[in-house]
Amino acid sequence: MRVTDRYSSRLYLGNNNRSLENMLESENRVLTQKAFLRASEDSVNANKAMKIRKGLENLDMYDKNLENAKDTFTAAETNLYHVADKVYLNVNQKLTSVQDTYNADDLDAIALELEEMAEEMVKTMNNDFGGRQLFAGTSNNKEPFTVKYFETDDEGNDIMEPVYELDADGNQVLDADGNPIPVYETNEDGTQVLDENGDPVQKQQPKEIPFEERVHGRSRAEVYFNDKPINESTDSSDFYGAGGIYIDVGLGVRYNDDGSIVPSTALDISLNGAKLTGCGTDDDNDSLNIIQLTFDAAKAVYNNDRSLYRQAPESAVNGSQRYCRAWHQAEQYRILYRQERGIQDQSFRAAEEHRGLRSHRGDH
Repeated sequence: MRVTDRYSSRLYLGNNNRSLENMLESENRVLTQKAFLRASEDSVNANKAMKIRKGLENLDMYDKNLENAKDTFTAAETNLYHVADKVYLNVNQKLTSVQDTYNADDLDAIALELEEMAEEMVKTMNNDFGGRQLFAGTSNNKEPFTVKYFETDDEGNDIMEPVYELDADGNQVLDADGNPIPVYETNEDGTQVLDENGDPVQKQQPKEIPFEERVHGRSRAEVYFNDKPINESTDSSDFYGAGGIYIDVGLGVRYNDDGSIVPSTALDISLNGAKLTGCGTDDDNDSLNIIQLTFDAAKAVYNNDRSLYRQAPESAVNGSQRYCRAWHQAEQYRILYRQERGIQDQSFRAAEEHRGLRSHRGDH
């Protein structure tokens, strides 16, 4: 068979180009440290590599989630220690230091300090971290703890005012003559409550006053959590924002039939301020919330209600004993918090071990 020079040249150039392509591909594999450059080259191992890469990306996400949770819990712990160990112990010390020989000026000074401590507790529990409220639960649109002040008479009773219809903006609704429209008391069947003259009874409510107009020792302070009076319920789950904020930390998130997350498969980073500081009242109608208790104690000291801090048969559960009970309650909540944080730390260590194994594989 006759072989021409053109055929030989074409054959040589083709083989040379293939050799160059193979050399370039080998160089790319050496530089990129990849066994293949396209999934079509090795579909089985490519699928395995994608799963491994996805797993490594998930580990990075778990690391970030755990770091964020750890920072959140650390900030929360700092604030809780400030309330439970610093401010609260100072409150207890102030109450137990009151003597029978104190005059009105002495009591007034102590009452003022107690009020300031209560306001400091509110500010502490309203601290935010990372762009979200620490103790608002799932709510994050405003500060969770607020205090409303109401005007009282010389006997300490609320001064009442009539209730009128309000629009969506909180302004009074006026009738055709420009007068505000009253809101009347109703019975369970919806009929109006009538007085002895047969006239409808208008609803009355405590007269709220602005913070700037409050009168030290006379105005009544009422603590609210997420717009609900803190004394209204002893169940912290009754307050708005009581749900959970769950993050994936690699435990394998699972869902209930109703679409809610199974709590044991994720980490809840929400903190319910009503649960942490107490809510509702006890059998003696004393508040179980340490902030409200402090406001109540300040008013009692100002009014020289010595049953709060002097041992007497009718007040054995009052004064410092009540505060000790509230402090132990706060301690129990803090223990529960530490247990939850222990779970978080354990998950974090597991993620660290996975990250160490990943780095070890990368070195080889």
